[in-house]
Amino acid sequence: MPQSGECKTKLKILYIDHAPVMGGAEHSLLALLTQLDRSRFEPVLASTRGTKLAEEAGRIGIKVKHPSLEQLRSVRNPATVFWRTSKGVAELVRLIRSERIDIVHANVMRSSIYGAMVSRLTKTPLVWHVRDIHRERSYLQIMSKLADRIVAISAAVKDSLPQWAHSKTSVVYNGLNLSEFDSSKEDGAGFRRDIGVADGEFLVGNVGWIAPWKGQRLFLEMASRIASENNNVRFVIVGDAADNRYADFYRQLRAYADEKLGERVIFAGSRRDMARVMAGLDLLVHCAKDEPFGRVLIEAMAMEKPVVAIHGGGADEIILDEVTGFLLPKGDVDALVRSVLTMEADSSLARSMGHEGRERVVSSFSLDTHVCHIERIYESIALRRK
Repeated sequence: MPQSGECKTKLKILYIDHAPVMGGAEHSLLALLTQLDRSRFEPVLASTRGTKLAEEAGRIGIKVKHPSLEQLRSVRNPATVFWRTSKGVAELVRLIRSERIDIVHANVMRSSIYGAMVSRLTKTPLVWHVRDIHRERSYLQIMSKLADRIVAISAAVKDSLPQWAHSKTSVVYNGLNLSEFDSSKEDGAGFRRDIGVADGEFLVGNVGWIAPWKGQRLFLEMASRIASENNNVRFVIVGDAADNRYADFYRQLRAYADEKLGERVIFAGSRRDMARVMAGLDLLVHCAKDEPFGRVLIEAMAMEKPVVAIHGGGADEIILDEVTGFLLPKGDVDALVRSVLTMEADSSLARSMGHEGRERVVSSFSLDTHVCHIERIYESIALRRK
């Protein structure tokens, strides 16, 4: 923090995120960093050397630092957590003091432990960005107490927090740069050529990390049912295993798909060109259970594609049922099959839902709106400390 009598024109924000891969949280943080008002805020990113987030942030001119931040996902012993984090905490404390950081922003669960420790040690306000529906009650109680402000990516996420913490929690939806997700700039033919799908075929996609809770097995069960009665529908799964824990699950999916669907389903792997991907789909089907938000839903809607998702979590806050798509009961394969076949048979309905979806994203899920809310939170923290 500045010494008494010194003038500081910008708030300096330290973002902590050392995820080894670029998930939805990292894409959302990178989008925030690109749009943050640099005349009022100066961002610094703390991330492990060599991560994709660090590389992308450096590419757009963000100052990036590389403290020693260990992964703590499987650690349960508090003493082990302390010793494993001690070096990273010490380096972060030095970074906060040398850079004269005003606010610490912990972007995900894995970085919140570091953020909470250094916030307390340096008396620097902590913003805790909650991007999951957590079940660990002790973790939620401790973090809710230590955070000065909490940002929840949906009301479903906020509801998972202790009731007493709601007064310092703001729901701020993830946002899209609508100039990047613009159907007038992508005609969809490129992605379809990439994966060998003809123009006249109805392409149904599932996009996201490969993990059991994301529901790809349910997607394939639906696909196998549809393939047996409709020759015009093709299916694509875009994504890779979230981490090594799900490698066996991914292999099982591939084996099931080979047996039941053959060439009717395509595994396209991980892709970064999401606007191009969404432009190529006719329909996005998202089968995750209790999705905290569902970034792929707003990406598809922004590209004027109808969406089908499972009722619960953030999907309920994004999709207007029977207006921008369909919200269906958990595990209901019959309902999934009916929804897809309805969309395939009624192109005018699909177009109408796609148009309404784009309008909904423009009104509620733009990056400009997201950044404005986050900047107001920073400024409110600064005002309270004067």
